[in-house]
Amino acid sequence: MKDYGIQLTKEEEAQVDDICAKIRERVKKEAITPRQRFEAVYRGETPDRIPIQVCALGLHAASNYGVTPGDLYSKPKVSLLAYLTHLERFGYDTPSAFRFSAGEKEFGMELAHTEQAVPFGIKGVVETANDLGKVKLPNVYKDGTLPWQLWMISVLKEKLGDIMPIHGFTVIPGAVAPVIMPMDKLLLALRKDPVLAHCLGALLMKFVIDYGTALFEAGADMLHIVGIDDQVSYAMHRQFEFPYVCGLLKSLPGPCFIIGAGDWSHVIESYAQAGIHGFYLHSGQPTPLDKINEVADKYNCTVRYGVSSNTLVHGPAEKIREEVKSVIKQGWRGGRFVLTTDTLDINTPAENLDVFMEAAREYGKLPLKY
Repeated sequence: MKDYGIQLTKEEEAQVDDICAKIRERVKKEAITPRQRFEAVYRGETPDRIPIQVCALGLHAASNYGVTPGDLYSKPKVSLLAYLTHLERFGYDTPSAFRFSAGEKEFGMELAHTEQAVPFGIKGVVETANDLGKVKLPNVYKDGTLPWQLWMISVLKEKLGDIMPIHGFTVIPGAVAPVIMPMDKLLLALRKDPVLAHCLGALLMKFVIDYGTALFEAGADMLHIVGIDDQVSYAMHRQFEFPYVCGLLKSLPGPCFIIGAGDWSHVIESYAQAGIHGFYLHSGQPTPLDKINEVADKYNCTVRYGVSSNTLVHGPAEKIREEVKSVIKQGWRGGRFVLTTDTLDINTPAENLDVFMEAAREYGKLPLKY
């Protein structure tokens, strides 16, 4: 394993191995491994059941482990144990180890930290084009918290990679992601200073190619790239984002999924044209599943579609079960579909997630009986 500057003690490694042994015992009870299940649906085939992916990120994994999100974003060993414990506790099909940074701090941005949320940027080093000389490209193997995700991916690959797919996370390239410049100033630059916006997009693309390549080297099978296209028009997406996504996908050694928030109806097909492997959305978004399926079928993309956070927080159990059943019924088309959750709210009751998992296994058995 490559040295990323973090080493587990013998006691910590024994703790990791104990959790992974419990995960393996559960996997042995099923007909095939989660890795085989995912690979089958990616090929458009029918496995034993629909794969299940839970989007725990830092918030719910921290809550389940008894620590704060702030602990997860500042202590990589705690983060690894929290994500593994969450996976073992709820029994889904792939680890949900989220990134520590999208590069904001490493690019010199001032971050706001809270104990109950993901860190976010509030002040960058670039205000105008005159400040571009201040920008230094981070070393993805050494700078800040960037090596932490590489380390965690490498551990997950070693411990579980033979039975489960391992996913990495990074930001979407281009001029729409608030990594070098905060979102309010970035949106203004898109309209008032497009040259500056493209300069930022080019810098970010170089970073994402470097970091994405490093994530694949560390052991990721696939990357989730996170975008915010609900805040820009189709024209802005095509000008400030689409070319960079095309370049990224041609440069990386493995496939990428796009994760979106809000309404993505206007850009879904554009991402498919760029060569994205698939989409990750959920039922709480206004993007209709039939629109997503139409594009996915046209371009042979895989759809990850999830039950909404609101339903998982508030329930009741029967509503969760009905939404799981409805999503599966709409989403399963004989392959290329993964049942997921929205990003779990920190207040999601464990018993509600248990109901989701029970319903996902019951209604997701293939071939479907309803």
